[in-house]
Amino acid sequence: MPRVQLPVVNPKRNASNKGRIISQKRPLLPKQVWPIRALLELAGYLRDLALFNVAIDSKLRGCDLVKLAVVDLVKDDHIRERVSVTQCKTKKPVQFELTENTRETVIALVRSPELLCCRFMFSSRFHDRPHISTRQYDRLVRDWVTSIGLEPTGYGTHSIRRTKAAEIYRPAWMHGTFINAACGMLTSILRKTQKMRIGSFLMPKPKTQALRRHMLALPMYLI
Repeated sequence: MPRVQLPVVNPKRNASNKGRIISQKRPLLPKQVWPIRALLELAGYLRDLALFNVAIDSKLRGCDLVKLAVVDLVKDDHIRERVSVTQCKTKKPVQFELTENTRETVIALVRSPELLCCRFMFSSRFHDRPHISTRQYDRLVRDWVTSIGLEPTGYGTHSIRRTKAAEIYRPAWMHGTFINAACGMLTSILRKTQKMRIGSFLMPKPKTQALRRHMLALPMYLI
């Protein structure tokens, strides 16, 4: 059967991810977070500053973040310290805490004239939209990282979501690396020396001063 050559079809518009790096986005570092906060505060962008702070503390996806209502964060003229939100993707509730700095920016936004009679926390400036869209949130993130000299193709809305989690797990990862190295050293010595029982673990009997120092360096929950 002869092969039929199909005509070339040109797309009407370019792909939305054309020219962008398609991979896991890098989280922001603390030295990058504070300049963005300072620039937004100096520029007087109260809504963007509150959006940036809430996005870091909540670790929510963009679709959940832009739909946050005022009643989700505010109760009886007070900002909730712990907020519970049902996620759009998983349909499961998730809880997060707001830091003091974030609560101050949120209460300032709530008391501002631009949020009067608005249901959603991050209202849109277009009258036919109740809140900002995820695409607008993505454009804001690109503007934020560009303002401090970062490459916008390497960052996205998921970078904001991963920022706080990466900072929390980084010390634990470094601590775990030390534990694995120490345990590997003690396991090799265990085969050559007399065994002794400490708690529920079999550990080598420390015969040298150097070995005693290494065992004392291990965390107590390993013993």
